[in-house]
Amino acid sequence: MIPFLRGILGRIFDGEARSAARVVEGFLRSQYPDFVVHGTLFRAKELERFVFAVTYDKTDFPYRPSPYWLVAVDRESGEASFLETTPESPHWIRGRK
Repeated sequence: MIPFLRGILGRIFDGEARSAARVVEGFLRSQYPDFVVHGTLFRAKELERFVFAVTYDKTDFPYRPSPYWLVAVDRESGEASFLETTPESPHWIRGRK
C-alpha cells in the first residue's frame, strides 16, 4: 500500500518541484531573516517556472490567516523571484483576505 501511495504522490508532486520549493524557502529566509516561514503551497507548474505561495509571519506579531508571497522559480536557472500578489493574479489564493 505504501509504495502505491508513494507512486501516486511522486507523479503529483515530482522531485523537481520539491527542490524548487526548497529554493523558495531558502530565498525568502535570506531576504527576510526576521520572518518565520510556515510553508510553501504549490500553485502552478508552468513551462518555464514553478509558482508557490509561501506563508509567513512576522516574529513579533503573529496573526491569522498568515499572509503570503507568490514566488516563482525558473526551471532552467533555478532562480527565485517575487510575483505580483493581487486579486487579478491567476495564482491568487481565493477566499483569503
